[in-house]
Amino acid sequence: MSTSPPPVAVPQAGFTRFVLATLRSPLTYWLMGATILLLDLLTGPFLTFPILFVIPVSLAAWFIPGSLATVLAVILPLGRALIAAFLDQPTPLPYIIANNAIRIAVLVFIAYLSRTGRRTRELERKVAQLEGILPICMFCKRIRDESQHWEQLESYICTHSKANFSHGICPDCAQKHYGDVFDKSSNA
Repeated sequence: MSTSPPPVAVPQAGFTRFVLATLRSPLTYWLMGATILLLDLLTGPFLTFPILFVIPVSLAAWFIPGSLATVLAVILPLGRALIAAFLDQPTPLPYIIANNAIRIAVLVFIAYLSRTGRRTRELERKVAQLEGILPICMFCKRIRDESQHWEQLESYICTHSKANFSHGICPDCAQKHYGDVFDKSSNA
């Protein structure tokens, strides 16, 4: 008989928690955006990085509920427009406006898609809780769980979902099990 060794603490678990906590902080995305704008500013007019705005916008939409991604999708291109208007070589204002309208439209669309993907993932996780074939006793209706133990249907569903139960009695069962009581009360 062999015994399996005790599980070893994985150092990645702490790192994963740190990364997830960082990705759930709005400050992370503001710093990402500011870093991209600073990089854009430091490299001059010939090298620009507005494509990198996709990273904080899509990650914010994925990890943070709310409209932070949409706000970033508008603010970051406007920051780039300020750099183009005042610090780069003179560019006609209509070109700056057109470029930024395109950037804002694309980034808002990416934020929308990412936010929709996050919602879909959450809904799929909720649906997957009680999915598949459940082994159930044909007489007592108890369900066999993953550890091969039989438990009441209500208990199993409460454990594996957010559903709760209140009990009542249907008219057929009331007649079958308590027929004499119901017959007397209906004749009175």
